[in-house]
Amino acid sequence: MRARHLPYLFILLWTCPTCARDLSVGLITGLPVTNLLEAREGTVSETSRYTFGPDLRIGLRNGFAVDINLLYKRAEFGLRSHPARAAIRRLELPVQLRYLFPGGRTRPWIQLGMSFNRVESLTGSDPCGPPDLGERFFCLAGTPVIEMRHRSTHGPVLGAGVEFRKKRLQIDTEIRVTRWVDRNFGTRDSPLQANLTQVEALVAVRF
Repeated sequence: MRARHLPYLFILLWTCPTCARDLSVGLITGLPVTNLLEAREGTVSETSRYTFGPDLRIGLRNGFAVDINLLYKRAEFGLRSHPARAAIRRLELPVQLRYLFPGGRTRPWIQLGMSFNRVESLTGSDPCGPPDLGERFFCLAGTPVIEMRHRSTHGPVLGAGVEFRKKRLQIDTEIRVTRWVDRNFGTRDSPLQANLTQVEALVAVRF
């Protein structure tokens, strides 16, 4: 399925009463296990301790559901030789098919899908050369530090966890792995590059 087909899937699940059996909304938050950026050769990077955002679950039949999150990520970067820091803000939209194993109030589950990201802003640094390479570089203190290659990218995502249920309250704990097909920033040899593999621990609370 391509990204442009996702809105039609959501409309189908929303309007078809025999497809979507339950709808729950909530909040999701967590901690990154891997950093957003990998820093080498005189650069530094720090990923914000928290990610968070809204969460939507569309219940289907036989233990299946569609989970949709909108996650906010933030990281800072700079040069070891200079105190100034710049900040990256990125949004991620994971869409996953989830299967909940049979059980009681505590039940394990797995899910698989695709995630889409977009760099919403890059502040604290200035666009700079070298312009003849056709890429977009950003400078701190007049020195090129980071190269933006793809403002948006996507990749498969896999998650597993445990659901705790009490009446209408649902709490999910999860370990999630995303593998981006392209880097938002840098290349494999760049001193400052985006990580292709993303691992995070998440908790979702739904009503």
